[in-house]
Amino acid sequence: MKKMIVAAVLMLTVGGWSACASAGDPDILNELDVYLETDKTPTDSSSDIAQQLADHFRADLELRTSYFFDPAIDSLKTYADVDDDRLVGEMRANWSSWTGKDWWSFHAAGWFEAGTRDDACSGVTHLMTDRDNQKRYAELNESFLNLSNGAAEFTIGKKIFNNGISTLYSPANRYTSADLNDPVNPIQTGSWQLACDYSHKDTVYTGALLPFYQEKKIPAPGSRWIVSDIPSGYNFVPGSIEEMLEILYYYMDRLMENDRFADLVDSGKSVAVREELPENDPKDWGWFGRVKKSMGIWDTFVSAYHGPAFYPVIKLEDTKDIATLIKDTPNVYQMAGGFSTTWKNTEFHGEALYSHSIHNYDDSYIDYVGGFCHTSENLASSLGLEKIDILLEYAGEVITAKQNATDYILSSRYTRIGRNDLIANILVTATDDLSLHYLSDFTLSDNAHFQRIGTSLRIMSGLVFTLDFEFFDGPLDTYFGRWRNNDRLVTSIKWSM
Repeated sequence: MKKMIVAAVLMLTVGGWSACASAGDPDILNELDVYLETDKTPTDSSSDIAQQLADHFRADLELRTSYFFDPAIDSLKTYADVDDDRLVGEMRANWSSWTGKDWWSFHAAGWFEAGTRDDACSGVTHLMTDRDNQKRYAELNESFLNLSNGAAEFTIGKKIFNNGISTLYSPANRYTSADLNDPVNPIQTGSWQLACDYSHKDTVYTGALLPFYQEKKIPAPGSRWIVSDIPSGYNFVPGSIEEMLEILYYYMDRLMENDRFADLVDSGKSVAVREELPENDPKDWGWFGRVKKSMGIWDTFVSAYHGPAFYPVIKLEDTKDIATLIKDTPNVYQMAGGFSTTWKNTEFHGEALYSHSIHNYDDSYIDYVGGFCHTSENLASSLGLEKIDILLEYAGEVITAKQNATDYILSSRYTRIGRNDLIANILVTATDDLSLHYLSDFTLSDNAHFQRIGTSLRIMSGLVFTLDFEFFDGPLDTYFGRWRNNDRLVTSIKWSM
């Protein structure tokens, strides 16, 4: 009852939020959490550190509510208490600041968070790696030192690591982690790194070492975002049910349909589940290099990477009495490249990534995307509007070699996004204070989709109200179809200081 009162107060007093909260930044697949840009102009050498941190401090407070129209699918009630709250509220306060001199600067950013769900958050940020799915009351998301020496700039510490050039979906932007507790409103998290950028004329060379692997945070067992049915009669080893539910977030019911695993279960064997994450040894570090170059009206890049993959796979170990499922994150080699260019009021871009699975622990494949962004002021003017922005992308995939390794029974195929998707965004700017937006992702092969339609209103300087309707549909075993009971109204109010 207390939770409902708190959520109702949030709904009535603030309304809610849209993952398109910034009308100009609607990306749900890659731009996971946008921080306020900080001023990087040289500082007065006489300013002390404390004064600079105060002068450069930026923050925003967001109060958000979600109302789900339908009850959660109850297929998990045998193994977990289903979270069937139809009305939930959240509070999130982002902050950032920096200090420095002409040749160095220190940057930090993070957030404070709380919600009406039971056990929505726990504890505070972990120093290097966090292997727990649970969200934190306080998170230090970035903490890094920049050192400049002429054309070279060094970065040491924890920072969001971006790659790629595409607008809505970038297959090359995967050397990072994210909080996916609300999967269509992901929060990008920082990666520990030692990086160097060297600029020469129109070219920037980047080399980076990513020594600490950070697993993605997924919804907790019982969440309405986890929809999979575990048949009764499984003989789980103590402590394995929760791990099993986490695996099913990625693989839904496809694990149950695997003939080899099903035969072992039918034979009466006990089932154990564990997770094998990359260690902090050099063999599991991420090694990254990139070249960015501007050639006239063309912006291009090429990158290379060796290290842990972005998507997990499933391995099955069969012993005399126990069948053990292992969620593994194998190492890969990856090459990526892309371009963007502008012609009149239209920007065109394309990007591709080739991922080679070492020892065939996973599929080897090519992910690609192409699209455009068109701004129409003449059409908008004829309709009494300021501007209309149309973004359209197609994302596809070609598998060059299927998973083919002993004991590896499920590849990342069904967890990878952008395999045959048409992604669109339309932003209508009516006035400086009012905008309408539409965002969709149609997975063409699966006949499933996600759609968001809403509006943003600037009430006063720094205060923005947003209202969105979100819809999911498709077969239950598809990426968006499993959330077809999660249609909702999302409202928020955001105050930026």
